[in-house]
Amino acid sequence: MKFGAMSDTFDDKVFYESDGRIFKKEPFTKRAPRNTYIKGKFRGKFHADIVKNLKDSGDFFHFKIYTAEVEIIKKSKKEERRIDAENAIKVEADKMPDEVFFYEKQGDEKIYYDIKFENPIFHNFQFVSKLQQNEGDEAFGTIEADFYGYLVDFLEEERYRKIYKKIKLIKCEKCIQTKEKTGNVERKDNSFREEFFCKGKKETYWGEWKDTGEPPVSPPPPPQPTPTPVHNFSPCLRNLLLAVGIVLLSLIFGFGLPFTIGLIWLLYIIYKCYFHWLKYFAYFFGLLFLLGLAYSIINTDWSQKPRTYIPHPKKEQNKQRLRPQLIKVINLITDKDNTSTAIINREMTWYGYNGEEYKGNFSIKKSDLDASRNFKNSLTPVSYESILYNIESHDSNKINDVYEMFSKIKKDRNLNDKKFAEMIVSFIQYMPYYVVLERSCNPDDYQEQMVKDLIKENPGRCAPNQAFGITTPLEFLVTGQGDCDSRTLLAHTILKHFGFNAAILSSAVYSHSILGINLPYNGQVFEDGSSRYTLWETTDKNFKPGIIPSEVRNLNYWKISIK
Repeated sequence: MKFGAMSDTFDDKVFYESDGRIFKKEPFTKRAPRNTYIKGKFRGKFHADIVKNLKDSGDFFHFKIYTAEVEIIKKSKKEERRIDAENAIKVEADKMPDEVFFYEKQGDEKIYYDIKFENPIFHNFQFVSKLQQNEGDEAFGTIEADFYGYLVDFLEEERYRKIYKKIKLIKCEKCIQTKEKTGNVERKDNSFREEFFCKGKKETYWGEWKDTGEPPVSPPPPPQPTPTPVHNFSPCLRNLLLAVGIVLLSLIFGFGLPFTIGLIWLLYIIYKCYFHWLKYFAYFFGLLFLLGLAYSIINTDWSQKPRTYIPHPKKEQNKQRLRPQLIKVINLITDKDNTSTAIINREMTWYGYNGEEYKGNFSIKKSDLDASRNFKNSLTPVSYESILYNIESHDSNKINDVYEMFSKIKKDRNLNDKKFAEMIVSFIQYMPYYVVLERSCNPDDYQEQMVKDLIKENPGRCAPNQAFGITTPLEFLVTGQGDCDSRTLLAHTILKHFGFNAAILSSAVYSHSILGINLPYNGQVFEDGSSRYTLWETTDKNFKPGIIPSEVRNLNYWKISIK
């Protein structure tokens, strides 16, 4: 349809735009291609000069498929992922027959389709050797393959396009005689013009510009600036003098509250009026903070998984404070039953968190040490918690001399509960860290990388052949060899004796043990519903209560083993 003759014949249904333009709707058909993906079984008859087995040589030239058909097994609107992509082949067009017949089975009946497929792809292409006949250099036989391709058809959709009519300004006498107002008015300054219909209301035109007859409206005068009042003092200077006066009068007459208010006001006036540029420093440090935050987010490894915690002993410049001075003396004493018993005496020197020096000594019977080791070796490993509980119950009443050493230091130094607990834990922290293993100290004997790393990080500090990989409190006190759970077990035994609410926390994820104590410290805490335990790392003296290594701070991986 063309719109050229619309000025004369505009009898079809017409529409109007909001700006008054007239248009018709012309129908047209939009065609969109649609793919139907086919999976089937290809079978064909071939003639060849030379045919070799595809699996043996891969040579599959000089053949012609002269008839073929495809059994359609599956149709889909979505393309499926093609398997065995390495063996997928595409047969050249000159080797394919002029026409391939496609059919579907419905019961015992075959329904054939007169269709053509795009981009046929074959998988598992093979010559059926049982059906092949060779006559000299020629061969005849059957080819089979899995077939993939797609059928293209088109979806048709009826749509409309707008055809606009060209409107001419008609000012003929005949039109003026039959004119009728459309209601549209255009204004400019003090003039206006109206729009009219003519020729049976099928064409419009604009009339002449007319004067409204109203006097021109002059623009409003520009606003006059408000005169600034003249003061003898600026507002900043006036407020400054007033604040200084309040502060001085408050000092003279001893008014506390007015002095505080005046001082705050004075500082505010000084900042606002004379040092307002300080806000740019705040902007600068705020920008640095945002940049640092963005840098930390970008460089955070969000995929990092928790792993075993490995203590890293730190070297100190003051070698005298690297470890406590352990002086072991073995004496023989005679019991009441006239039997000789070896006594192990230890003199200890260690340092607190503020550099304070502690000294003490204690004695342990050799028979108690042997009994503690034998008891540990006789335990049945029901659970990790039961092993800790039974060892603590057995050893807790055999270290009375250790309790007396700590009681004497507390009395002499007049220590409160927090200082007393810090003195006990620092005693254990000052003991050098040892790797405690159930087997040998040779890293090649272990497949676990965690054990290899522990031995590597602590050269020369390994206690082999220890049942359950732990030393009892008596063994630790005598040998000075203990790892994380050996330390927390000794600390818990001593703190429990003195009435502290302490706990041993363990983590299978981190393969680590840590101490918890119910004292009002700041820092990392663990709550179990009834108590609030401040966490305490015992493997290194640099960790104060509430501060634990960053590698083990996810509390979801911790649980209480003994409390």
